[in-house]
Amino acid sequence: RKVTVGGGNAASTSKQVDWYVERPGEYDRFDMLFMVPANETAHVEFLKAMSAAGFDAVIDAVGRHFGWDGAVCTHISLLALSSAGRHAISHADFHDSGGKAFNLLIPMVLVDGSEPELLIDGDDQIRGQLKYQPNEAVMVGDHAMHATKIIDYRDLPGKQFRFFCGIYLGDIHEENKETAMPFYYKDGYPHHDPALTLSNAGKHWNPNDTTKKLPTW
Repeated sequence: RKVTVGGGNAASTSKQVDWYVERPGEYDRFDMLFMVPANETAHVEFLKAMSAAGFDAVIDAVGRHFGWDGAVCTHISLLALSSAGRHAISHADFHDSGGKAFNLLIPMVLVDGSEPELLIDGDDQIRGQLKYQPNEAVMVGDHAMHATKIIDYRDLPGKQFRFFCGIYLGDIHEENKETAMPFYYKDGYPHHDPALTLSNAGKHWNPNDTTKKLPTW
């Protein structure tokens, strides 16, 4: 269920690029694969790909909308799913970050005609459903309880699946250095290290410093 994949050397670097792949054991009827960088090189190469795709503009829009002091992409992941025989465990990615951390869920491959894929728990205990849309991200922040909905694509023509990216973005301060970083993927990079998280505060965006951007090739 857990394996570190040596991806070889990226075209832009001579360093080894490793990825960590996990299928969570508690999801007996849930085949989602989580893929995250397993070393710093893989993490940085992914950030460079985000830069090439124009993601700096997204960070700028989020930071200015919420009035952040700075922003850093603390964690990135790729997720693939073809079936969920029961609802995934409802969970929140962040608690008590002060509204300064979000997981941006970005669909990259969707299944045509799929029912809504995401369950959202409201404050009134009413559970809603959300349909992913092409070129639109879903942002989940503090206490935003959500879960993957029961779904099965395996019998559809072409062995279809859903594939998306999760990007954790935060305005890191001393007060939220422990709560603005995901606690899972312990074998991925970067590790859950509050001191490291704080040291990277504002690394990818600062409203008063245009040099703070994602790394580039």
